[in-house]
Amino acid sequence: MPAPAVVDTRYEILEEAGRGACAVVYRARDVTSGQLVALKTLEPGRVHAPSAVDRLAQEAEVMARIEHPHAMPVFDFGWFRDGRPWFVTELLGGEGLDTRLARGPLPPLLVIRLLRQVCDVLAATHAQGYLHGDVKPGNLWIQSVWEGLNGPMPIVRLIDFGLALSLQAAHAGRRPAAGSPNYMAPEVVAGAPADGRADLYGLGMVAYEALAGVHPYETEGPARRALRSRLTGQPPPLVFVAPGVDPALAAVVDALLARDPAERPASACALDDRLAELEARRVAERVAQRVPHASRPPRSRPLALVRQAG
Repeated sequence: MPAPAVVDTRYEILEEAGRGACAVVYRARDVTSGQLVALKTLEPGRVHAPSAVDRLAQEAEVMARIEHPHAMPVFDFGWFRDGRPWFVTELLGGEGLDTRLARGPLPPLLVIRLLRQVCDVLAATHAQGYLHGDVKPGNLWIQSVWEGLNGPMPIVRLIDFGLALSLQAAHAGRRPAAGSPNYMAPEVVAGAPADGRADLYGLGMVAYEALAGVHPYETEGPARRALRSRLTGQPPPLVFVAPGVDPALAAVVDALLARDPAERPASACALDDRLAELEARRVAERVAQRVPHASRPPRSRPLALVRQAG
């Protein structure tokens, strides 16, 4: 059996909620509180793969350090008798951004607000000394989107820190143990020194796809060819693919996809500052559209005439 019926005498396994290459996530119930939670562990066959064991244990450690509303909390951690680590986190409703994008591109204001939330949690991750290492639509979880007077307001979580890499290791040119080639920064592909701007590159890929409805290298075919293009080419400017996108927003996205990290925003905080300006402008435009233009007041009679009439 992949997991006991009750883990640590506390977490009752209800059903499988999802799985990846090495790990599996179960929907579980905390029998002490009745709360539904998610329990993540390795497939039984992976217990003999030390790298997989280390990665899952490190994932729990990194997540526990990043106390942020757009990350995932770690409620509990332990080990099965066979040597597999497990940890318990929040059970999320909603859907992955990859699932949402399968239905088409997103409104620009929604994309801006989504990006700002991810910037915030990436800044917290980098401040703790880690790269996320795998920023992609499948690792951005949209819990909800509600429509307000000033446009759509999402609640987004950055999930799956299984490929998190210390900034110290990234500076030395180490690459994540695995990753998603379609969202990998050129310096990571090349094994060159990297920093937080590698995560921003992945976020730029996400932004391009969310606004245009296609991946920046959609026409490149196999992953190996796409990786070569990442090192030698540049995707088409966003305004060419999605001409309806605000040129100022498109310019930010294009800057995120620069091959040279020095040409990207310097940090997640710097990117957030630029996005905040774009958001404020779009909100102001929406407000201006809602407020009816006041009719011109009637011309008043000159005071001298008023006195004469009196």
